[in-house]
Amino acid sequence: MAEAGENDDHEEECDSGEAGAEEEEAGKTRRRLGQRQEGVILERGVVVESGAVVEASVVGAGTVIEVRARIGRGCVIGKHCKIAPTLSIPPYTSLPDHTVVYGPLPTQRRTDRSGTSELRARMNGRHVEVLRVLMADKLVRAV
Repeated sequence: MAEAGENDDHEEECDSGEAGAEEEEAGKTRRRLGQRQEGVILERGVVVESGAVVEASVVGAGTVIEVRARIGRGCVIGKHCKIAPTLSIPPYTSLPDHTVVYGPLPTQRRTDRSGTSELRARMNGRHVEVLRVLMADKLVRAV
């Protein structure tokens, strides 16, 4: 079950400690957000591509999860992150804002400092608008 929301209070720092510390951080974030511990919270503008599996607790605004990527149970993904196709993020992992994961964790990730997150958010919004028009047109033609 996924919940779409507009929660902009999500501020998470990367914890380079063990999985237990990451699980504790994920629990703190869930409590801070005042959400239950089951289900997935998808903030505004999250894109989940075809075949992707998301079991995370929280996925931050503007994050893109590419084709067939898998996000483990209890993960906390920051805002404007990008998970490359077919990658798996282990359970209870925390990723800070603007993280790009392009290979197996923990070594193959970087922080996106391009400053294009606002531009990407507008692009995603326009993409959604086009899809709405196309879907509405298809429904009209079917009737």
